[in-house]
Amino acid sequence: MTLKSKIKKLELLSRRGEKEFKKLSKNEARAIALWRRGYQIYRKAAMDMATLKKRRTIREEKLKDIIISWDEKTVNLTVQRDDARKAMKEKEDELAKLRLELALIIEQDKAEKRVTDEIVEQVFMLTNIVVEALENRNVYLSGHVYDKLIGEDGKLRTQITFDNSSGTKRVVAMVNTISKIDPTLAGAAKQEIVKFFDRIQPKLTQVDELTQSMIELMEEVLIEKTSFKVGPRLYHFLSLSLKEEVFPELKSAQDLLKKSLRSEKTSSYVRLYTREDRASKFEPVRQQA
Repeated sequence: MTLKSKIKKLELLSRRGEKEFKKLSKNEARAIALWRRGYQIYRKAAMDMATLKKRRTIREEKLKDIIISWDEKTVNLTVQRDDARKAMKEKEDELAKLRLELALIIEQDKAEKRVTDEIVEQVFMLTNIVVEALENRNVYLSGHVYDKLIGEDGKLRTQITFDNSSGTKRVVAMVNTISKIDPTLAGAAKQEIVKFFDRIQPKLTQVDELTQSMIELMEEVLIEKTSFKVGPRLYHFLSLSLKEEVFPELKSAQDLLKKSLRSEKTSSYVRLYTREDRASKFEPVRQQA
């Protein structure tokens, strides 16, 4: 039985016990009231009998009956009162036990609710920390790692490895899951590329070889001037070392696109390894439960 069910059951028993106690209390009050009324009648009959002048009358017989029957009545009414009081005491003790048990269970229920609330809050807080950390890592990788996946020949590598100077930590980044672009950042990058085309449009007859190659590359990267295609040409563009003073719009677009690269499963494209020293074997670092 759950704590909630126990609380409901005890509350029901308490309500029933309180009704029974009230009924017993009324029985006690009724016995006391009848005794007092009978005693008053008895005393009046005794006084009338003592001052009675005429004897052997019907009135005398009635007064005798009242006086003689009082002994039996007072005993019966006293027994009824005492029985009611005894039952009230037993019911009161029973109610006290129920109330104590109910109070303990209610407090236990409150304690369990506090524990449950704490668990929920902690899990949500820790999850938010994990999500925020993964998002921050993804942003960092997008801006500092993925452009290095492009080789000098402009081709996309399947993976790239980074070892720290002491040779004890290793990061392996893989490109096969870099398949999405954040639409907001991509939209901002598209506007920069459109600015680039608008700026050079009047000069198309006299552009140099470098600018012409950038035009051709942008035409391939930007599909119908509305969206980007994730592929070797995009990664080639991201790997270019662009000077802001020469191609300000394209440098801005490049930075935005680097930040826009997204992956659904961060653990599937970043692997971490560690070891005690260079003579030891690298062991994978657990990133998810």
